[in-house]
Amino acid sequence: MHSRLEAAREFIELNLDAKLDVEGLSRVACLSKFHFHRQFTSRYGVSVANYVRLLRLKKASYLLVYYPDTSITEIALDCCYENSESFSRAFRRVFERSPSEFRVSPDWEKWRIHFEAIYRSRNDPSMNTNQFDVSIVDVEAIDIAVLEHQGPPMQIG
Repeated sequence: MHSRLEAAREFIELNLDAKLDVEGLSRVACLSKFHFHRQFTSRYGVSVANYVRLLRLKKASYLLVYYPDTSITEIALDCCYENSESFSRAFRRVFERSPSEFRVSPDWEKWRIHFEAIYRSRNDPSMNTNQFDVSIVDVEAIDIAVLEHQGPPMQIG
């Protein structure tokens, strides 16, 4: 299971500039989209969408600081945001500063906190274990009765 999730994670990191959604990534991992989403969130501590968003914002923060001549709109488009407004909202929601403020005065310590959980889960084998205590129990067969209703639920009763 972990190798499938790792394949999807690597695909995300290598294709950040592409359209990435749960359905496509679940195909990369060869899992149903619901199972993939649950397993990914359990393994990495964030949902698939948040993981993609964080990595795109990480890329954007580097571009903001190390390429000061690149406009914020260009960076927004390069990081798969439709426009600079949606990029600025997402950036501010995560880092509590506008992209312009971050560009002028980056706070790397505060910035790093947002990525610690992701990197810790990738590098710490103890976090890769299943959190659930699963046991298989045999029970005796019991008789049950079923009453099937066909039609609109409003007609029940």
